[in-house]
Amino acid sequence: MTLDVFNLIDPMIQSTPEGGVTLVTQSEGGYTGPGGTWEPGTETETTLGLVTTQQASMRTAQLMADLGGVANPSDLRVVYINDGTMLYPDDDGTFAQILRFSDGNKVRDWRVREADNRPWRYYCKAIVERYRGDG
Repeated sequence: MTLDVFNLIDPMIQSTPEGGVTLVTQSEGGYTGPGGTWEPGTETETTLGLVTTQQASMRTAQLMADLGGVANPSDLRVVYINDGTMLYPDDDGTFAQILRFSDGNKVRDWRVREADNRPWRYYCKAIVERYRGDG
């Protein structure tokens, strides 16, 4: 029997935000037809079941600032997923995976900055940052 954390996160911690957590994945767009008309990719939304979100600590914010860029502690969250969903950091700026959940005020989009994936335990811990859009 292997050790896993399946069914331990949500029943024990109970901190899924109101409205749940949705994973938004963006498929690749491309040029189609004669003349190369651009067709944007489509969004697919998946509601995640066993998730908990927590405010990032000051230590986590310092770690993100040390890795490059500016980290505002109020814009960072730590997300624990225990249903087998794996997240990957948005290193190239394509925003292929966005989480959508409430920060207590309204539902916002969050991009993945760091991720610790352990598929053999159905576990993913991700540090996410509030996405403020293109402007």
